[in-house]
Amino acid sequence: MKVKLDVQPDHLEDVAKTRPVLGLAELIWNAVDADANTVSVSYERNKLGGIDRVIVADDGHGIDHTDALTSFSRLGGSWKKTKGTSQREKRALHGQEGKGRFKAFCLGNAIVWSSTYKANGAIKRFRIVGQRPALNQFDVTEAVTSLSLGSIPRWNCST
Repeated sequence: MKVKLDVQPDHLEDVAKTRPVLGLAELIWNAVDADANTVSVSYERNKLGGIDRVIVADDGHGIDHTDALTSFSRLGGSWKKTKGTSQREKRALHGQEGKGRFKAFCLGNAIVWSSTYKANGAIKRFRIVGQRPALNQFDVTEAVTSLSLGSIPRWNCST
């Protein structure tokens, strides 16, 4: 009899435990791996002066909706392990373990990834939402067609 491995939230909590600078670095490296030429990091403060939100935005190629469904449904098995270099710029890829997204949770309890990408000549957008109480599940919206890229970043992650 075969049994399927089910990763529990307590294990994912251990993966997510890291210093905030390393969680932020992971998001920046993901942008570089997506061939971004520009990556911006900003934050919003709350009324008490604490950091309420961190935003990482880039102009990389984004993540395709189908690829997101696959990537966010498993731990490990990163596409980066087999590719070795980025799609357009052929840069050496950072990370290959398929667990870096969990490091973002050291920055906040809710993480929202917004992706804009091109598919078959159309511009598509969707969001992935993860929340710390349920690290083993992500909400992925349907991809919707957009009229243009405009000034909206192709990949955006905020806490």
